Amino acid sequence: MKNLLEQKDIAIKIMKVLNSLGTLPDRGFLAGGAVANTLLKIKYGNKATYPINDLDIFVEANEDTHNNTFSNTPIRTKELVISEGYYVGDVDYDMESSYRILKVDREELINTITISRINDKENNRDYLYILNAFDFNCCQVGIDLSTAELYYTTHFEEFLNSQQLDVTAIYTPAHTAIRLFKKIEELNCYCNIEKCMEILSHPLIYDVRWRLVPRQWGFYFGDKYKDMYKKYFSKLKEYFKLVRFFDDKKSLWDAKNHALSPQPLDDNHAAHWLDPKNSIPPNLLSKWAEFNDVIWSLQPIKYNTPNKLIMDKVYVGFSSPIAFINAYYYVNGKVKKSLIKKCEVIFERTKHLKKLLVINMDFADCDFDIKHLDELEGYVSDNLNYMFAILKYNLNLQESIKLFKNISRIQKKEGEWMVFVLTEALKNGNKNLKPSYENLMSLVKEHKAIMAKPLTAPLINIDEIPLPKDVNIKEILSETEIQWAGTKLRNCINNEGQNYKEKIEKGDVKIFVIMTPNSCSAVEYHLTKSTAQLKEKQLLSTCNKKPSRYHRLLADLLTTYINRKILQRYYNTHMNTYSSLLTLYNGLLPSAVDEKTDQNEQVFGFAANIDEDWEGNQEEEIVDDFQFDFYDIEPTPPEIDNIREQVEAQVAFERDVVTETLNNPVREWVRRTITPLPLDYTINTTLRDNDNPDPDDVWDT
Repeated sequence: MKNLLEQKDIAIKIMKVLNSLGTLPDRGFLAGGAVANTLLKIKYGNKATYPINDLDIFVEANEDTHNNTFSNTPIRTKELVISEGYYVGDVDYDMESSYRILKVDREELINTITISRINDKENNRDYLYILNAFDFNCCQVGIDLSTAELYYTTHFEEFLNSQQLDVTAIYTPAHTAIRLFKKIEELNCYCNIEKCMEILSHPLIYDVRWRLVPRQWGFYFGDKYKDMYKKYFSKLKEYFKLVRFFDDKKSLWDAKNHALSPQPLDDNHAAHWLDPKNSIPPNLLSKWAEFNDVIWSLQPIKYNTPNKLIMDKVYVGFSSPIAFINAYYYVNGKVKKSLIKKCEVIFERTKHLKKLLVINMDFADCDFDIKHLDELEGYVSDNLNYMFAILKYNLNLQESIKLFKNISRIQKKEGEWMVFVLTEALKNGNKNLKPSYENLMSLVKEHKAIMAKPLTAPLINIDEIPLPKDVNIKEILSETEIQWAGTKLRNCINNEGQNYKEKIEKGDVKIFVIMTPNSCSAVEYHLTKSTAQLKEKQLLSTCNKKPSRYHRLLADLLTTYINRKILQRYYNTHMNTYSSLLTLYNGLLPSAVDEKTDQNEQVFGFAANIDEDWEGNQEEEIVDDFQFDFYDIEPTPPEIDNIREQVEAQVAFERDVVTETLNNPVREWVRRTITPLPLDYTINTTLRDNDNPDPDDVWDT
């Protein structure tokens, strides 16, 4: 019976037993106590009662509910991951396998548990995202009713052989604490109650609890668990007391208020309870009172002070339920002893690598010294975008160093903008095949042929700009570089919906990335057709933050240099054009005849093209805004309020040639009055169009 779980048709045997208690459907995932207790009965006979209380069948909702907004139950997931994008390098939920319980329908013994759809069903066909969320190791087994395949966790396999009950998830710590004694009674098994009660108490301690993310937890229960608490009161009273909803909420409020107060609070002093900031709003008190004697929670008694060894690991892991369990395993000897010393060095010495340990302790399962550790920490600090690959390919510390050396080698050869190509290659690779230099380089070459082709010609030669030695400026010219810029700055430059590829390709937009040792920012320019100059649209630092003054000055330097270059090009173009015209006119003059004009038809003055539709009062006094005389020219009418519109009608830019309407009396006015406005450094914004700001200008993620 040692290989009971691997026996052929074991799932069919279990289904036949359970089908006699209630007709099983063709689809769904039958999991939990019913499957587990049937296996225990087969293995151990009548050693315990192994009761079948109900049949829990998990089914996914038909509608698209992967955003988990249709329920107040805790969000559960298969595992923790390293974030990408905006919060790159942080520990977070695996949102691709996260779900919530939406509803439970009971029909006789069958509980149909409807859960929200997960994003990545293809890579979660082993149902671990459901099994890993079960609170006890004795329940982590199930059967896919459509294929009759058995799935289980390593924790369940250990329990089946050792019959030692243990906590494996604490999304609902109060429920689990009460159920623990029910399971011990039913299974007649061993359990280290003290260790279990300690970890279950931690998220219920008010000083810890107010810091937790509410959507990941469930702290309250109804009459069913209240009655169960009373049944096992003699065993539970040492560890927890039952608290009403109102009292629990008030205690939680006080704990948070005390922790966030800049000065120590004396609850008995009038200055405290008269301060409205320290008082609970009456509407909240009334709302809480409505749920008294409806729902309850537990308050720790014996373990009411946080264990620093546990909490130090929990805070590294985003204070999630999975982080609590992983810290519990680590502190209570669930990890190999040979790893403990290595893990402690990593926890004490690193900022980023210790996050990997909170997720996977096997990362430290290799030989390494301090030099290796510091080397990898340095690599990771400079290349956070690749941290996810260490977890995906299950690399240990030494294997991770090899990967990062290969990445650095490729980046030095191909350029830093290859980060997107390498990231995509690592994402799309088979997790069972560890990445090598050769297969990464082949993917880089393949990608370069497709996406590295320039979308447009460079606007300027950056090397000509006199920049400080620690400054590097890169113009974004290809799809690869667009992806690199969005990844590096953690914004949506690389979001397809922003259409930056098309904008850059058309020449409407130019983007430059400014890099310095301590910061990175991107400046977006739009071509101003009326002046043939680049106008800065926005300058933003990483995560859309306001740039430093140093980067603000670098952007202004870049803008000034670019516009000077454009002006020089226009000047040279015009000078060449005028030189050609002079040559042409000088060549035409000998063939022209100086004739009298007495018999020629009469034409109007210089400003006729402006005045032809004017029907204003000719006797009204007109002020001449041009401040110079044109003989025999009618004055400009007052009805023309927007002289700039007239200017734009008279001046048209076509590529590098400026065509001006002949005999234009406003030309001198344009030259003397329309000049670039000085930059206002007092305005606390990076948007340049302050008169009519457009919120869509910001690279929002």
